[in-house]
Amino acid sequence: MKITRSKDLFSKSEAFPEHSGRLYERVHYVDLKEVCFLTNSDIARLIDKVKYNLSSGIETRVINVKPEVMDQLKQLELDSIINFE
Repeated sequence: MKITRSKDLFSKSEAFPEHSGRLYERVHYVDLKEVCFLTNSDIARLIDKVKYNLSSGIETRVINVKPEVMDQLKQLELDSIINFE
């Protein structure tokens, strides 16, 4: 099994520039299917991305989240402020 670190996907200074997902009808989808775990910096970038999109009137939905990553986000109670599908 190949383990992909979130750093490999989100290594640019601006949050999620290359893998920022798709925008459909004012909903921005962020796909985390290749992410096996998140660092604190990755979580901060995700929160910044959600805040930026909200200030622009865009909803953010995170899709294809692996159970390990979802558990990590639930421990931090981020499931109450970020939409996961």
